Amino acid sequence: MRAAALISGGKDSLYALLLALRRGFTVTTLVFVQPQRSNSYMFHYPNTHLLPLLAKAIGIPFISIPVSGEKEREIDELVEKLRAQKIAVNVLIAGAIASHYQYKRILRICSELNLEPFLPLWGREPASVLVEEVRAGLVAIITSVAAWGLDRSWLGRTLNEDSVRELLKICRKHGINPAGEGGEYETFVLDSPLHKARIRIKSARTLWHCGAGVLLIDEAELVPKPKK
Repeated sequence: MRAAALISGGKDSLYALLLALRRGFTVTTLVFVQPQRSNSYMFHYPNTHLLPLLAKAIGIPFISIPVSGEKEREIDELVEKLRAQKIAVNVLIAGAIASHYQYKRILRICSELNLEPFLPLWGREPASVLVEEVRAGLVAIITSVAAWGLDRSWLGRTLNEDSVRELLKICRKHGINPAGEGGEYETFVLDSPLHKARIRIKSARTLWHCGAGVLLIDEAELVPKPKK
């Protein structure tokens, strides 16, 4: 089946794409949604300017769709603009895990566009998904934090078995969603089994205010992957 994938650049959307390809879907289009404000209820905000570089690394064509970032209005805007694109697909892939807010709106988008949703992570235990993503070869860094227990030292950290173990301990202590679906933290994937080249950060800076922060990647490039 021909499919499009909602891709934020974060770990869950990339892992959902990986699972879809392994299931035999023909993914023809990556859909990048770019909210114009940082407090979007639905869509990833930090470092969306890097999404074209991510598409080049993966080797799948993309479309970028700007939305206002305003609650509910951004869904209407996405539906309208996707309809105008007339993408020849019948499935929409997304990486929702436990957020009923995201789940209901993805189903609404699919219903209005006559698409079948493919949500391979939905309903699974978030901590288990996080561990599985690392073991599957996703190399993701944390690009924003906004939760108790996650200080500025987490910005730019790579999610590996050691850091995930530490992160899950903090999540249990402070009641944080291990997937970060509530905005507790966000990620960007630099490498994965999907990548034909990995992304190398050339320059970045951190912004920190009132217990929350973001890693802004100013410049990045593609570099060859190490030979196995």
